[in-house]
Amino acid sequence: GRAWARDPVQARPIPPVTADDTGRVIIVDRPGAVQTQLLIGRVGADRHDRVWPAQVLGTYCLGGTLTSRLDRVLREEKGYTYGVRAFGQVLRSAPDGTGAAMLAISGSVDTPNTGPALDDLWKVLRTLAAEGLTDAERDIAVQNLVGVAPLKYETAAAVAGTLADQVEQYLPDDFQATLYQQLAATGTVEATAAAVSAFPVDRLVTVLVGDAAQIEEPVRALGIGEVSVVTAE
Repeated sequence: GRAWARDPVQARPIPPVTADDTGRVIIVDRPGAVQTQLLIGRVGADRHDRVWPAQVLGTYCLGGTLTSRLDRVLREEKGYTYGVRAFGQVLRSAPDGTGAAMLAISGSVDTPNTGPALDDLWKVLRTLAAEGLTDAERDIAVQNLVGVAPLKYETAAAVAGTLADQVEQYLPDDFQATLYQQLAATGTVEATAAAVSAFPVDRLVTVLVGDAAQIEEPVRALGIGEVSVVTAE
């Protein structure tokens, strides 16, 4: 039943997803905006890479839920935002190693606090690299990702959607079940290493959509990458 996905016509070679992996900031100017939309990330491994389970777990610890590190600092402690999320989104899946995913942090903050919020976000990433995740964070993440997995497949549509994704991405039929086993077996050190590799502080592309007149100078002062301003059309 999977022959259609392997048809040569359907599977024409697609150029690999590439990026120059240089830390930089692009501000998309929206004069008068009361909030700044954030999208921070880079290109990383897709689901065929052996690091994917640890990457999923580490990214979840960083920003997968309201109790993750980013929200604890930026939402609960500082009140900069209603929520910031970290995630991995597959861009191109390929079993030959040429696939890629977008590893990203997204959310919004009020305009005056754009600089301070980004400063604290980078502090979270630096602390992660210096001190690592805790066993408690790892355990909670596994419980949330694996423990509630059956609830995700209560409907036929959810099962069909998951199987369709696996076919489209050239994954084995047991990929999802195996992934949950791998997540449960991933340790704190491994999850930390994957999260730090996914979000290196000096190689992230930061896209900010907001009022450049208010946020450009505070963002430049952070030193998180060369800053350029473009006009939204």
